[in-house]
Amino acid sequence: MTDTHEPVGYVCPLRPRELEAVKLFADGYSGKQAAHAMGISAGALGYVTSAACRALDASSKTHLVSIALRKGW
Repeated sequence: MTDTHEPVGYVCPLRPRELEAVKLFADGYSGKQAAHAMGISAGALGYVTSAACRALDASSKTHLVSIALRKGW
């Protein structure tokens, strides 16, 4: 699990497309809806989501959103 207290100057490790996907998931978009909104295929969204999960050591899409919300991203 990721620590909620980050050092001063800590920057979000997610790439812009990864963060965009996380924000859409946080707004309640399904994978298909998020992919459409981002103009990418569902397969490409899966790749983006997997990369974001690896970057934050998240175990699922829900965990990914939880971490991002807790960090204020």
